[in-house]
Amino acid sequence: MPLLLYGVTEVRGNVLDLPTGVGGAQVQRIEVSGLSCFYSLNSTLSGIPPRESALQFHGVLQAILSAQDIIPFRFPTLVTDAELQSQVQEHAAEYHEWLARIRGRVQMEMRIEYRDLEQDSAKADAGEVSGTKYLRARQKRLSMLEAAAGVLKSKAADFIQGWRQRSSSDRLRCFALVRREVVADFRHRMGSAEISSALTARISGPWPAMEFFREDRK
Repeated sequence: MPLLLYGVTEVRGNVLDLPTGVGGAQVQRIEVSGLSCFYSLNSTLSGIPPRESALQFHGVLQAILSAQDIIPFRFPTLVTDAELQSQVQEHAAEYHEWLARIRGRVQMEMRIEYRDLEQDSAKADAGEVSGTKYLRARQKRLSMLEAAAGVLKSKAADFIQGWRQRSSSDRLRCFALVRREVVADFRHRMGSAEISSALTARISGPWPAMEFFREDRK
């Protein structure tokens, strides 16, 4: 029967109170190369609505993350028992390095975007705004997004131990690496940051520190 992988952590003696996994399957743990790998037995995922299965999967990840650092697997990653052990053994040194790099820290995300973005895009599609004007306006919006990101970053600079930014379709996603114990203070700082009234900034997390496992990720 295929195994659905959730993630790997450092081996610890603590007992985790985990919810049931995808499809109501029990989440199990196996130790390989000094790592704990979490998985469940899933003969098939076809009978489970995609949104429901994804929510169940991430619910397990969040339960593990509340107690310790985790490297999540992409959903759905299905392997055999032999493949599970060989995969973890093959990448064990890399997993240990990544977990050591982000130990005791989590990822917070800030999604910055324009309140009227859909309206402006609709006007451009309808031909109400020339291509040149639209491109100039888009460049101006990107500059304002970058400025807002700078405000957010400086607002909680003393909490941030790593920062990444990714722009996409006139939106900007910012990722901050912070220690677990300052998450509440970080949220408060972000909530009090003053950015342009034309923008919204949504804060989410804590999440596994996916953006910070590799030093070469920008």
